[in-house]
Amino acid sequence: FDYNSLLHSYYFVGDSQKQIVLTRKEQEFINNNPSINAVYREYWTPIEFKNKNDEFDGAARKVFDKISQITGLSFNFIPVKTKSEAIEALQNGKALIDTAFDNSLQAAEMYQINVTKPYYTIPMEKISNPKVKNNISAFTYGSINPENLNKLASTTNIMLKETNKECLEAVRKGEAEHLYLNTTIRKYLFQTGNYKNLDISFQDDSKTVIYVGVSNSAPIELYTIIEKALLSILPSEISGYFDSASRMSPPLTFSLFITKYTVYFILIMLLSITVIMGVVIYTFLEHQKTQRALYFDSNTEIWNSSKFEHEITKKLKEEKDRYVLLNMNISRFRFLNDTFGREKGNEVLKLFAKTLKTDLIQKDENYGSLWADYFVVFLKFTTEDEIRIRFEKFVQAFQLNAEKVCSFRFVIKSGAVIAETNIEKFSSLLERANHAVNTISDPFESQIVFFTPDMSKEIEELKLVDQNMIQAFKNQEFQPYYQPKYDINTNKICGAEALVRWIHPEKGLIPPIFFLPYFERCGFITELDYYVFERTCQNLRRWIDRGIRVVPVSCNFSRLHAKDDFFPEKVQIIADMYNIPHHLLEIEITESIAMEKMEIVLRHFKKFKEMGFIISIDDFGSGYSSLTLLEQMNIDVIKMDKSFLQANYTSAREYEILISLIQLAQKLGLTVICEGIETSRHVRLLHEAGCFYAQGFYFSKPLPLAEFEKALIEDRPPEGFAKAELNLGNDEILEELTALDEE
Repeated sequence: FDYNSLLHSYYFVGDSQKQIVLTRKEQEFINNNPSINAVYREYWTPIEFKNKNDEFDGAARKVFDKISQITGLSFNFIPVKTKSEAIEALQNGKALIDTAFDNSLQAAEMYQINVTKPYYTIPMEKISNPKVKNNISAFTYGSINPENLNKLASTTNIMLKETNKECLEAVRKGEAEHLYLNTTIRKYLFQTGNYKNLDISFQDDSKTVIYVGVSNSAPIELYTIIEKALLSILPSEISGYFDSASRMSPPLTFSLFITKYTVYFILIMLLSITVIMGVVIYTFLEHQKTQRALYFDSNTEIWNSSKFEHEITKKLKEEKDRYVLLNMNISRFRFLNDTFGREKGNEVLKLFAKTLKTDLIQKDENYGSLWADYFVVFLKFTTEDEIRIRFEKFVQAFQLNAEKVCSFRFVIKSGAVIAETNIEKFSSLLERANHAVNTISDPFESQIVFFTPDMSKEIEELKLVDQNMIQAFKNQEFQPYYQPKYDINTNKICGAEALVRWIHPEKGLIPPIFFLPYFERCGFITELDYYVFERTCQNLRRWIDRGIRVVPVSCNFSRLHAKDDFFPEKVQIIADMYNIPHHLLEIEITESIAMEKMEIVLRHFKKFKEMGFIISIDDFGSGYSSLTLLEQMNIDVIKMDKSFLQANYTSAREYEILISLIQLAQKLGLTVICEGIETSRHVRLLHEAGCFYAQGFYFSKPLPLAEFEKALIEDRPPEGFAKAELNLGNDEILEELTALDEE
């Protein structure tokens, strides 16, 4: 259940699908490929199957019809009987797409099949015959691979059948003790016969996860088109497809007629009251099982988001007391999962829910799980100070208990909004609580932030950004600006950094601070990064063709790119499209991203180095692990964090640290550049410290394309820059700074 996707769709997209933005290569692929071969399993009813007209049908067909509608792609659907046949079709080139790939990610990697994000996840159920104890499990041919087959054979006896229906019949008749089906298939099959005497139990640790499988031999554009299309479809819409499929009426056969009606009539004649009571009890028990799965989080066993919203909406209408909604999450929880494992992570979440109940929640107050490490709490409001005290006591209790689970510094962030009953909607409360928690920037200190009236204006501005960003992208309102980098020995431009500016037709230049943080949260930043990078490649190509002196240009990339396994390949494709030598392009990420996602970033950097790109780390020295980064990462350039020079003066101690870092980096063969240079004194300090490359407003602000081209052509020193300022020696600087320290 992807709560982030649902939340964004609910508040920012509305009922209509999100528009997708295709690159030129992707559009050309669609135009040049009128039909794509795709395989489906003809017996995996109702998820995908061949109907009585020999046509592809089921929930997966509706998903692909939607993909066709969104993208313009057409598909030629080819039926196969088993999973293994579908995999073989992708490997031998018979097809490029598997419409419902449900193997593990390890299997996908082994068979060299690229998978999209999951477009649907279905709980697994164990269907058992309580009267049978023969330890025989029924499976369909091809549903388990040989390796798993051997493992299962050591613990249970295996019976193989052609279809899931045959497996279910084997359990009903007592030939097998149990089988495993996902909820969608089980609901459909239970309509085809009398299976009410079978037991059903949810398998919390097992789910059917469905992806679109893309052949490794397919062009990368096919994968990215399918991925974008899936991201644009509302999760509720896909859920509707599968829900409709599970309730689809099976073909009425003679045996089904006898089973469903004849026995039923006989029972009504003999034991009508008993049958009615049995149906009521069975329906009630089934409803209880379904309600548990629908309204409670499977890990923490507390209300999930749907149940919490339903109950709080009722309370807002009925209660007269004032309440406050808290949106709480565990900072750096993903890092905890990566370090200690998901099992420990789940244990921490259970403990968090338990501590909410024992140390925070009082009578007539509620709590629930949004998703993963995000929780919501509805407390009676007294004063802000009282809520802060209760929050701090909860944090202390949780930290004390959690330290027994794993050695981790637990930090809790919370956004709070005061609710006025009878007039508030839960959706608007959650939106404001989300906004409040997102204003917390310190990842190392637990804190609670209350929503303020000023934040309402920020939300409206974010909505305005969301409503305008797609059209602005199409209208090319986003423009790359270039801030020159200077060699302070020669007074010459030695490089540039590409920065984005939004030139709105009515509002003029919109500063990045007003849109980049939101783009980062909603995911649009990745599209914008590639757009700025491609525009920079276009400009480099033009300068080369016109004989203008070119310098390396650095382009910033968001932390979201780290999740994309094809990130380096996409960058290479764009650069090669314009025939730009890779040494003229600098891939720049911040130190914090590099440290957060060390393992993934290392893999990406290895590819970038093999491709010949320059690798740059921005904000170097802003974190606590800078030396670790130098040791483990094969980088070319470090940009010193501007905090070293931000003060009106720099102490001797800070200056010595600056010199040491510069010398260490240079001994490792790295280029060092310092950003944020604002005064001539900064230039003098850098020069004597041995750093000869600088960037900042002292030299030049970020320039639009035409002005930067002019600066490249004229190649003159920046106004006010005087080499004479560099004459003061290093020892004299230290004496001056030491005197300042003593003062």
